[in-house]
Amino acid sequence: AEGLTFEPRHMMWYRIGENGSAVQFRADQEVFSATVDGQLYVSLRPLGLYWTDRRGSYPPGFTQLPAVPAEVTVESSILEGPVDAALAQLAAEGSEAAAAALAARDGFKTLPRGFEHLWYVTRANVWSDGTSDGKPGIAASTSDDASIVKMALDIPLDEETLFEFSWRYDTLPALGPETEAQFHDYLSIALEFDNGQDLTWFWSKELAVGSHFECPLPGWGGKEYHWTLQSGEEGLGEWFSHQRPVLADFRSAIGGAEPKRIVGIWFIANSLFGRQLAAASFADAVVINGEERTIIFDSD
Repeated sequence: AEGLTFEPRHMMWYRIGENGSAVQFRADQEVFSATVDGQLYVSLRPLGLYWTDRRGSYPPGFTQLPAVPAEVTVESSILEGPVDAALAQLAAEGSEAAAAALAARDGFKTLPRGFEHLWYVTRANVWSDGTSDGKPGIAASTSDDASIVKMALDIPLDEETLFEFSWRYDTLPALGPETEAQFHDYLSIALEFDNGQDLTWFWSKELAVGSHFECPLPGWGGKEYHWTLQSGEEGLGEWFSHQRPVLADFRSAIGGAEPKRIVGIWFIANSLFGRQLAAASFADAVVINGEERTIIFDSD
């Protein structure tokens, strides 16, 4: 699809019941537990399309889009007894799917307290609690996935609002300038505003420090904007600290009507285009508003 090769977990979602919530599979073979009775619905969602509600409704005009050939086989079964024991038994009997599902369960990552996957994007197994150095924070490692995780905030935004954070980038995944859609692989930290826009700061493979641009991906133009804080490969594997004047950066990178509040912090990872390793850690994130300090990561 669109020049990329996808596995089922990149595009497959399920819902239980007519009005249940849409949930993305995190692995090609996965076990889940139903919380309600109802019909099991399964759907493939093409790249660049996002749900309009948590039920998993396609956006208006979806049926008029050009068809994309896809060959997918879905097999489902109901397990009895404890999940791990049931999978182990099936794997011992020769089930490759059960063995893969059991291995996937062992590899699922846990998000830091207060974070969740951005519900209309993906639920990919990319982000994990804690940094590569053991500091309170969040870390990503992936070579073939995309993910955004979010913590909801409600902070007034004014001239004095500052955003502090530290990051350690280990690898940069982009194969070209991130301003172009086919090279838009990156890791970043972002703030979401009450006007529906977000500003994301990142380390670029080759863009000039201080450059900023509108997201080139379909569906994100006019919504997400990128700001290059570091560039090149010198310093990879080391920690760097940054402090940003949020409203001033908004004016420079986005402009127009100014938001009044910060409503979320995002961490973004994408490596679907070039399929290169993307790995980084983020820590020490604090939003400062005068005497008020909102600390993102718990230290306990």
